[in-house]
Amino acid sequence: MILRLGGEVPEPVTLIRTLSGWGLGLRAAHETAGRLSRGEIVPLGLTGAPARDDQMRILNGPGIGASFPEASAGPGGNTP
Repeated sequence: MILRLGGEVPEPVTLIRTLSGWGLGLRAAHETAGRLSRGEIVPLGLTGAPARDDQMRILNGPGIGASFPEASAGPGGNTP
């Protein structure tokens, strides 16, 4: 998952609780909120997260842009 936001995180406590509930440590979730507020793009791998559509719906609620990169193509543009 890729998270992005330009500016202040609108609901930082909600975001931190959500990410830590999905398997990201509390410190890492807090650091993620800080990075987002600085305008950084933050890639995450969450082991306990719900389905992608649910992740996007939940995270877009507090104003975070969540997306998932497509599987990258191998050499020559073919997927393995």
